[in-house]
Formats: sequence, structure tokens, C-alpha cells
Amino acid sequence: MFADLHLHTTFSDGTLSPGEMVKKAASRGIGLISVCDHNTVEAYPELASACPEKGARLLAGVEIDCMMGSRHIHLLGYGFDLNDPALLALLDECRQKRQYHNDTVIVNMARDYPIDLDEYAAHVTPPEIAAYKNVDFLLRKGIINAVAEYFPLHKKYRLEIEAIGLPRLERACSAIKSAGGAPVLAHPWRVLDRENFANELQAAVDSGVAGLECYYPDHDEKTAKLCVDFCKERDLLITAGSDDHGDFIKEVDGIVYQLGGIIAETRSLNLRGLAY
Repeated sequence: MFADLHLHTTFSDGTLSPGEMVKKAASRGIGLISVCDHNTVEAYPELASACPEKGARLLAGVEIDCMMGSRHIHLLGYGFDLNDPALLALLDECRQKRQYHNDTVIVNMARDYPIDLDEYAAHVTPPEIAAYKNVDFLLRKGIINAVAEYFPLHKKYRLEIEAIGLPRLERACSAIKSAGGAPVLAHPWRVLDRENFANELQAAVDSGVAGLECYYPDHDEKTAKLCVDFCKERDLLITAGSDDHGDFIKEVDGIVYQLGGIIAETRSLNLRGLAY
């Protein structure tokens, strides 16, 4: 059975509804999926209904913003209780802090651009880009003409991510484990120091990480093998995901982030103890 364990829907920053994502997975022969929306599990009621209709298996998942030292990382949680109060409270905290982080970009841009902050506050985004109110607002005002034009502005006008008080990696790992799940480091090659990669992986494990997303679009064969070998030596979980956001972000620097772009059979992974 083929698996894709890192997908996004309209409940965070994807452009496909949960039902549409399940349909897309079925059309590509993916039998096991996990939607890991950013800091929310609100897609799961619809997913739970859609998956049986398409013969797909579903693994509970989420992607949490947190900090490892001064490094902003994404932590995937799998197989947890979707109704765990403490985990849901943590997700709500992270979601609010990330929204504040995005809003400050617009506030700071208002010094240099014709932006009415009251108009921005009242702006309502369509569901398929709901997590990016700031991007949608700038597009509709004609300040940018494409999503890609936003990211340099974000880099210039944002607050430093350390300033918004995201939870530490240790706390996020503990919350996932307390909810009965397993914390897995998302796209490690993207977020860790490549010159000190093995040591940084070990630091993540020492902080509570129980596995790595070894198979990912920007992991070449050498990187994937390095991650897999690291996991096998320590009996850690091995996962795979495309990071599909629908039409919002389909390709970056020639790398395609779409469901089916990562072809991983469950037998090549280590999903030990995760119910799906």
C-alpha cells in the first residue's frame, strides 16, 4: 500500500477540501493518508466520512509550529487522540501566534504601502486560502500580483519568529505523546543545519522526537538514505510525505510538492504502533 502522510486542506493553507484531498489520493492509488494541517485538526470529521467511501485508510495527523533552540521547525504529530484537551489547547495557542506573526507583516508594510489597517482587519478570505489572509488581501489590493511575490515581503517586514513565543520542541513532543501519539520531525533537511545535520537530528531526538520524515520532495536519494539509516540505528519512526497544498504552492525551485510526488510503500516505512 502506498502512503502520503503530509497533506494540507482548506482548514489550513491548502486549496482542496478534505473530501477533495481524499478523492485526489484515491485517483493516484494512495491507500494511506494523513492530513497534517497547520496547528489544527478541524478537517478530521470530514476526512473520517470521506475516506471509507474511497477505500482509503486515515492516520490522524497535525503539523505544529515550534522552536528548537533559535530554530523554527515543524513537528508532525501522528496517531493521537483528536479530542485531547491539552493538545487542542496547544494547537489553538500556536494558531493564534502564527496569525499574529502574519498580521504584523501587514502592519509593518503599512508604513511603506497604501494599506488601510481597518480594511485589512475586516477582510474575509475565501476558504481555499483561509490561512493566508495577508496574502489574499495583498493580491486583491494589487500590491502583489502572484503568491510568490509575497515571500520577499514577508521576509522583509516580519517579526523575528523567536519573538512570538512559539512552544519549545520539548513541550510540543510531550503534548503529542500525552495524547497517545508520536512526534515526527517534518522535512529535516530544510530546517536543520546541513553542516551539522547528524548532531542536530540527535538533538531533536533528545528533545522527544520519535521519528523523521525521511522521504520528502526536497530530499534527494542521499539525504533520504541518511535519514533512514539514522532512524534504523535508533529504532525511530520513518515517514513519507509530499507536503501537498493543492494549487496554493505546487512547485518551489523546480521541486514539485504534490500528492503522488513521493512514492512510498508502507513496508518501506516504520509506522510501528500507529493505528490507521
